[in-house]
Amino acid sequence: MYSALKTQLNVIKALTIRDMQGLMSGYNYGFAWALLEPVMFIGLMRVARSAFKGLTPPDMPPSTFLIVGIVPF
Repeated sequence: MYSALKTQLNVIKALTIRDMQGLMSGYNYGFAWALLEPVMFIGLMRVARSAFKGLTPPDMPPSTFLIVGIVPF
């Protein structure tokens, strides 16, 4: 049973690596850009929302509000 699970995880890993290499091969910064772009966008939105204090849910910090809204997409 464990060997089948290990094989399945290896297949998923190989497919993920292949897809990421194909998707990011045309960009200068590749995979790093895929990680940095959402972080920079969240930072920019955090700065922009600082002008509108008090518009996030009262029990949630603004950074958490942005991360929960942006990261899934």
